[in-house]
Amino acid sequence: MKNNGYIKEAVKGSGIYKATSKLKTLTEKTTGISYGNGCSSKHSAKIGKAVSYLPDTVISEGRFTSGQMLKQEMQSVKQTPQYQKSLAHLQRNILREERTMQTNFQNYISKCSRAERYQAVIDHRADKAMYQMKREVAFSETPVFIPDFKVSVSRTEGECILHHMTEQMQSLPEKSKEHFFLEQSIEKIQKILQTEQISYDLYFEIITDNYGRPELERHHNYEIILNRKVLYIY
Repeated sequence: MKNNGYIKEAVKGSGIYKATSKLKTLTEKTTGISYGNGCSSKHSAKIGKAVSYLPDTVISEGRFTSGQMLKQEMQSVKQTPQYQKSLAHLQRNILREERTMQTNFQNYISKCSRAERYQAVIDHRADKAMYQMKREVAFSETPVFIPDFKVSVSRTEGECILHHMTEQMQSLPEKSKEHFFLEQSIEKIQKILQTEQISYDLYFEIITDNYGRPELERHHNYEIILNRKVLYIY
């Protein structure tokens, strides 16, 4: 593939390869699948970790959708009345929750002791900062982020993924980030499998140490607005 110009090293001597435009064009022409390039070795390694949870048939049968294709889908979704309605609903909820938080704080400090008031003020500052971030994200030009990829699985395959994730989580320290995100993902798959369907769509997002609260918030907004559960892999 390298000699025929389908892949090239991301950085010379790194041993990490990425697809060239020649391979992208061929893939889209023959399979209808389009995708972008990510040159982060850490991100690529964690993509590999996410894929390791999947049954081989999911990949061999091409039952996956790249992040690039999800972005293209999102361009159309954003134009629909349902998306605009769901986004507006999310924005109203954030404003309402913020007002409720402020009211509860004022009611509490009017009745509590001086020592309790001191701790309440500290907690309130953290809550205010969180809701400020939520508002800035929800009302920004980019209120949502797209997952890295999607796969379509049968119930049996979904149960297989659940089994692999549970095994991995049990081998990890409980206070580790990987354990935290796997536990959340396992709970989501369990809820998804409670519904009787022929197939299930699972969305995956790779979490790195570069992620901050605003990035995670945008992914959570994607889940809320589009009513899709995203599995986070650290």
